[in-house]
Amino acid sequence: MYSQDQPLMLLHAKYQLDDDVTHSDIWRSVIVPAHFTLFQLHIVLHEVFQLIESEDTVHSFRPAKPIYPEHNFTYFQPVSPEKVTQGWMKEIAHGVYIDRSLCSGSSDASLVRIVRDDRVYRLDDHFFVSPLLVYGFEGAHTPRQEILVECKHIFTSARSTSTPRVVAGAGHITKQSTEGNQVDIEMLQVAFKKSHQWHGDVCSVCTRYHHRTCQSQHCLKMDRGRAQSEEDVHEAWWFNRHTSTDDLPSLLIPSRGPCNFTAHGERLRHAFIA
Repeated sequence: MYSQDQPLMLLHAKYQLDDDVTHSDIWRSVIVPAHFTLFQLHIVLHEVFQLIESEDTVHSFRPAKPIYPEHNFTYFQPVSPEKVTQGWMKEIAHGVYIDRSLCSGSSDASLVRIVRDDRVYRLDDHFFVSPLLVYGFEGAHTPRQEILVECKHIFTSARSTSTPRVVAGAGHITKQSTEGNQVDIEMLQVAFKKSHQWHGDVCSVCTRYHHRTCQSQHCLKMDRGRAQSEEDVHEAWWFNRHTSTDDLPSLLIPSRGPCNFTAHGERLRHAFIA
């Protein structure tokens, strides 16, 4: 499906809990194709750390080192079509949305976010700009946990493949392992190879979510287009920040304006500075 000289990325991932306390003894190094989307990286991280995914588990990525001011409230995650239809999310660039869904009943400006569809954004879209990314996940019965992902090296190889490769690792998040910090690299690689196989015309992602045909909203067959450059997205935010709250539903508290924005589109507590 892909040519043999596709770029690859060596990613080093460290597990951490709240308060940015990194557990340096729990880490993984993997080689991942640069064309993988961030949603595919979400799957890779779950597999390589053997995390438990359930129906109520949610995930997102965020820039670890903001370059533009809006990166401080930018998240990469799947975009809900319902939120777009209901007017809570407004697309300002391809795969980039202003998200006001957390503003329901609140005028807190910090609740406005920029959401980038992690099924549109690829690894090379982010890691060519910044080497660090923070992955977070939580659920109704799962406390928030984070993994710091760093791109260590970008290269090409004649052995390029659409299947990630586990290079090394240590430590376990769960306490079920009886082998201490030792990680069975061979076992993880076997699981990788199995989980990234296509079954006939059914892609690996649809297979993962138990669809017999490619009908998942995350299907790899769906052409979602390419993400725009950071400069284009920054410019889109700059030109849309004034009108980003004009069509908020009436659930917002009207006395102070939608989401604490002034008439000039600036935040009262966190003014946008270009």
